[in-house]
Amino acid sequence: MNDDFDEEMSSEKNIFGLYDSITELRNSGVTYTDNIPFSKQEHTLRNEYTDLSLLPAAFPTLFPYGVGGYEDNSHKHNIPFKQYVKHLLRVHDSEFRHYRSFIFATFDILLRREIVLETYLMTKQSKFKQSAELISKFTPNDIKIRIEQIYNNQPIINRAVFELTKNINVVGRKIMGSHQSRILLCNEIYTIIIRDGSPSLFITINPADLHSSIVIIYAGKKIDVNTLLPEDFPTATERAKLAHLDPTAVAKYFNVVIEKMIKFIIGYKTRRWSL
Repeated sequence: MNDDFDEEMSSEKNIFGLYDSITELRNSGVTYTDNIPFSKQEHTLRNEYTDLSLLPAAFPTLFPYGVGGYEDNSHKHNIPFKQYVKHLLRVHDSEFRHYRSFIFATFDILLRREIVLETYLMTKQSKFKQSAELISKFTPNDIKIRIEQIYNNQPIINRAVFELTKNINVVGRKIMGSHQSRILLCNEIYTIIIRDGSPSLFITINPADLHSSIVIIYAGKKIDVNTLLPEDFPTATERAKLAHLDPTAVAKYFNVVIEKMIKFIIGYKTRRWSL
């Protein structure tokens, strides 16, 4: 963005003019995408795989011109949805990072896509037909019996319940943040211990994000760490507010700190001398 454009956008007249345009567009109930209008009163389900206007329609203040959706055919290169969301959360404009509903909505879309993909791959297996037949015999009474067995720490006896639980675990183990994925990570740790033995040293790394000036910089506050005096450092309330408004800054700080610790201090996968 050049200086002339910055100066133009910073003028009060243009700011209020842009705000009025966005407000008028939002209140009109109609958004234009590729010259095709659609109304908010149309109570139809949208396909999140093919509808390019899904995000612009859901977040009109983030996409005031109704364009800029993901996987747009007009793009020179096909950009996957996950990479597209990462880009929006990393751009200099902080509107996407500060819009909490946008983060939750896009994360939910990513989860559903992963679940659909893993389910599709599972249905292509040769034994899935037999598994589906067993699951079709599942009844509500089987759920009540299984709940009682869980409370009493009893194993699964019903074959239909066992097959359903097995399929859920197969699908969920590759879903980020799921209970099954954590169990998979624990099993990997167990196998490493069996192969290499129990670790002799335990290290707990807990980056103090609210006390770090790096998080403040990532959150968009301009400070000079070389000339910053203690009395000019943001208060605890200000730091907590910045971290709350921009959770991606905290996530980025944690990722950078852990990566550098592993690379330079622990020396994992490096030829240079390290601890």
